[in-house]
Amino acid sequence: MAIRFTSGNLFLKGTATAYLQDPSTNDIVYASNNFQTANVQTSLTQGEIRGGIGNPIVAMLPSDSGLSVNFVSADFSLFAKAGQTGAAMSYGAPVMVCQTVTASGETLSIDVSGGAPVAAIGASDVVAFVQEVGAASPVETGGTAYAIDPTSGAITGFAATSGKQYKVWYHIMRANAQIATMSSLFDPHIYRFTAVMAVYDSNGGGAGNQGTHVGNLIIVVPRLKLGGDMGGVTGDQTTNDTTSITGQALAYNPTTIDGECDDCGGSSNPFAYYIYVPCDTTSGIEGVVAQLGGLIEVETSGTYQVRPTLVVNGELVKNVTSGFTYELASGAPTGTTVSANGLITAGSSAGDTELTVTYTNGSQTFSDTVNVSVVEPTP
Repeated sequence: MAIRFTSGNLFLKGTATAYLQDPSTNDIVYASNNFQTANVQTSLTQGEIRGGIGNPIVAMLPSDSGLSVNFVSADFSLFAKAGQTGAAMSYGAPVMVCQTVTASGETLSIDVSGGAPVAAIGASDVVAFVQEVGAASPVETGGTAYAIDPTSGAITGFAATSGKQYKVWYHIMRANAQIATMSSLFDPHIYRFTAVMAVYDSNGGGAGNQGTHVGNLIIVVPRLKLGGDMGGVTGDQTTNDTTSITGQALAYNPTTIDGECDDCGGSSNPFAYYIYVPCDTTSGIEGVVAQLGGLIEVETSGTYQVRPTLVVNGELVKNVTSGFTYELASGAPTGTTVSANGLITAGSSAGDTELTVTYTNGSQTFSDTVNVSVVEPTP
């Protein structure tokens, strides 16, 4: 294994997919693989601190940091547009339908078995519009609204001619119609945002990929507050409507505590995570180090948690916790054992042994051995 200080050039171009998740349920509320533009931008204010002769800049202190997302997809999503304005999203909405009926007298009634007439959105009265089939005018009655009974379907105020056919337009409640109710007080939704972008290597791929697409950059924004300015709809005759995911990242407070100690811990919370994942699952991993320092010492009847380190692309990686197996050599001190997750429990007898740590990644296997010494407690 060698520590390298240079690497090949990688190039990023194109967004494969992006999606929004409800952070409380993890449900995916919007996903698309038709993005036309995809940009993640950061911003920061560097505050000058001046002092001394000539009042030069002696320090630049950061403040007002921000991370914004601006993605535009060619497809249409009412869910995404609703999220931009914080609109309440549901199913079931009044939709105009048409029924052709033949008058049996001077009155006109429709069949309500396919759905009872309801008031249109923004109206309180249940009404219908009538057109005579075959008449010269598209709307013979001039667009007059007639009251219609939701139970019987009878139309009030329209004088029909017996035997003639009429088209009756009215609203019914459609269960599969999506409706987004936008409040006058916009308060955009907060979602977990994930995007996958393609990464290429001009030298070609590895064993797992013979092309130049060698990996993906995954961008995760745990808390994205949508912008509120992309909830509109474009009905242009020559330009299609698009769906935009725009917003600002909010500082994310993780719900679990990691195993790393930091003297400055808690001073800030993450906006986003950038994760580069090679297409070849075996590329880059070069070995395992069972124990940095080369010796594990544990007191009798005590415990010690083994934390192996991987060598990936010449760098030490300490936060990998899965994929390892642990085995003590035969002849270990009486009562000393190691668990499946690497916890050594010493017995009551002192002595020395060896621990073999093995890491398995697909067809690859890496092993390393470390000396383990069980000692009597210091008086």
